[in-house]
Amino acid sequence: MLRATRLDSLSQVLHVDLLSPDKKVVARRTLRLQGGRASGDLDIADTLGAGTYVLRAYTNWMRNAGDSFVYSRRLSIWPASPLGPQEPSAPATGTPSKSKSSAANKPDVQFFPEGGYLVEGMPGVVACKATDASGRGLAVRGQILNAQNAVVVPNFSSRHAGMGRFSFVPGAGQRYRARLMLPDGSTAEYPLPAVQPTGYTLHVVENAENFLVEARYRGAAGTPAPGPVQLLTQVRGVVAYPGPRSLTADAPASWKMPKKNYPNGIVHFTLFDAEGTPRCERLAFVQNGPSALRITVTADQPSYGAHAPVQLTVRVADAAGQPVATNLSVAVSDAGLSALDPNAETIASNLLLTSDLVGYVENPGYYFREQSAATAQALDDLLLTQGWRRFVWKEVLAGQKPLVRYVPEQEVSLTGQVVSAQGSRPIPNSQLTFLQMKPVKNVATATTDAEGRFTFSGFAVRDTAVITLQARRSQGGSNVIIRPDNGPVPGVQPLPKLPSLAAAPAGVAALCAAAARPRPPTWSCIPRRPCATSN
Repeated sequence: MLRATRLDSLSQVLHVDLLSPDKKVVARRTLRLQGGRASGDLDIADTLGAGTYVLRAYTNWMRNAGDSFVYSRRLSIWPASPLGPQEPSAPATGTPSKSKSSAANKPDVQFFPEGGYLVEGMPGVVACKATDASGRGLAVRGQILNAQNAVVVPNFSSRHAGMGRFSFVPGAGQRYRARLMLPDGSTAEYPLPAVQPTGYTLHVVENAENFLVEARYRGAAGTPAPGPVQLLTQVRGVVAYPGPRSLTADAPASWKMPKKNYPNGIVHFTLFDAEGTPRCERLAFVQNGPSALRITVTADQPSYGAHAPVQLTVRVADAAGQPVATNLSVAVSDAGLSALDPNAETIASNLLLTSDLVGYVENPGYYFREQSAATAQALDDLLLTQGWRRFVWKEVLAGQKPLVRYVPEQEVSLTGQVVSAQGSRPIPNSQLTFLQMKPVKNVATATTDAEGRFTFSGFAVRDTAVITLQARRSQGGSNVIIRPDNGPVPGVQPLPKLPSLAAAPAGVAALCAAAARPRPPTWSCIPRRPCATSN
């Protein structure tokens, strides 16, 4: 079951950008939306350097929720010819170059206690995530030591994409650290989060039919029991409030939550104390079997010639075989490209998983390829480490709404800022001249506001508009710079290097090899001159 979606009826303009490996916008399309839909394309020039790029799409109104809510997807662009510009290849994931400084390339390893906290004397689960500088997972293994160098967890290791977990009971007044063996054979130590003397913990395990939830509490000596606690669960607005439970230092509270009561997707478990304050949170995933829709596609011919028309009959039925009205997206590709990246993002992985998580999720399609114990464990590790971005309880309970800085766009506009030649000081009252040559000729003027900002809108746009802007100071000087808006600020995390062609999917390697293969000569004759060949 996918998330119920509605077409955007608020905004009339969609922005689509292609960002280069150094986070520069190298291609952009501004599209008019009609009923929430738009058609467009991005032309990839043959002079574009190979590397890892980011495709992002957003409306102006979406930016009020934060730049992390902008849709983005990483794209690998390989050179179509060995003569084309190439980005230096990186070693395969998990095998960083030993020639670089180990200190400068120390992996990022973070630890996440289940529910949010480690509490003295209470069993806890700690998830870990190890990544390189570009966010790709790294395989690590190691042990957990206390302040006296005693080993409390003798051995643990990451599983899929550098993520894993371990369990232990933290002692009073202790601090813990992990001693890890890194992919290049070196060792490094990383601190674990501090242990709390008092507090709540939340533990979730699952079986085929239920989530089993357990809450524990440890208070200061001589303090009374905290009173009943309440568990709230929700999946995209489907909320379940099981009954409150009493909770003492000696008796944990527990709940059994049937999976069948939820739609597929991330389920958010939140523990509230007797005063209604959120104390612990935990994410899990509901996957109630395969899709109930049965889709069959039948071609009108067994095979086709070049440029022959193709007619497909699509039938969609439910589990009982009854017809179902649906909206479908269809993509057609060369048969050799069908398995380019089986772990890449899909519509299902985006709607059900990555759109609700913070940061980059590596190979999201992996979690939906098959339902197995290993995949379920890897997915749970992801949810223990990756975080939640849709809302924060403190803001919700305080009635705090996002600051509205961007208005819904009803027409294509050109916005930006005029600054000093040094690029640091806004120029108010700057006089701008707008010259449009295509698709129609148009001239307009405007004046910047106190922050040096300007907006031009209402001009004709059909496919491509050719526009020239000129700006002068109010006194007539021209030593100014025009900075058009470039959309959301890209994240600070560097993009991964493009893997070598040998590590690319087989379909990519075959296409690049075909593109690099010498073409047959073509012949052209010019009257009264000898014939010449060109490759």
